[in-house]
Amino acid sequence: MKNLVVLPMRGGSKGLPNKHLLPYLDGTVASFTINQAINELGDSSDILVSTDSSYIAEHCSKIGAMVHERRDSLATDYASTESVLHDIAIKYSSLYSLAVYLSTCEISRPHGALKKLYESHLSNKCDSTFYVESIHKKIWFQSTSGIQLIDQCTTKYLPRQMSVDNQIFVEHTGLGLIT
Repeated sequence: MKNLVVLPMRGGSKGLPNKHLLPYLDGTVASFTINQAINELGDSSDILVSTDSSYIAEHCSKIGAMVHERRDSLATDYASTESVLHDIAIKYSSLYSLAVYLSTCEISRPHGALKKLYESHLSNKCDSTFYVESIHKKIWFQSTSGIQLIDQCTTKYLPRQMSVDNQIFVEHTGLGLIT
C-alpha cells in the first residue's frame, strides 16, 4: 500500500486569500511543497490537497496532486486542521498504510527533511513521528506608522481561529507528521 501525503490548502484565508498560489522560487508555495513531497517520498506516496478553492484545485492537479474538495463546514475560519485531517482519514484510511501531514506554507522545511522523517518513522517502528527543528518565527503587523514587530504575541496577537465559546485553537504543525 502507498502512503498519503495530506496538504490542507484553504483558499478563503482572510489575511492572504489563495496564499498557496503566491509565487515562490520557480513556482508557487503549493508547487514547492508538492514537488518536495514527490522528490523526497517518490512513488511510495500519493499527494492529496484538501481545498475549498477551484483555483488551488486546478493548479495542484496540474502538478500531479489528487484533490479532495472540502465540505463547506471545513472551509471556515473556525475549522481546525484536526477536523480537516479527521475528514480525510475517514475517507482514505483504508486505502493507505501511512498518512503524512504537511503544512503547505512551511517553506523553511529543509531539503531532505521529508525523506529523513519517513526513514526515521520506518526504522523506529513508531505509531507517529513528528519532525521539528528549532526555528525563530516573528509575527509582524501593519499599522498606520508602518510595519511593526509584535513583541509579546501571547498578549497582543489575536489568533485567526477561535471556537464558538472563544477558546483559542493553537496549532503547531512542525515540519512534518507521519502517523
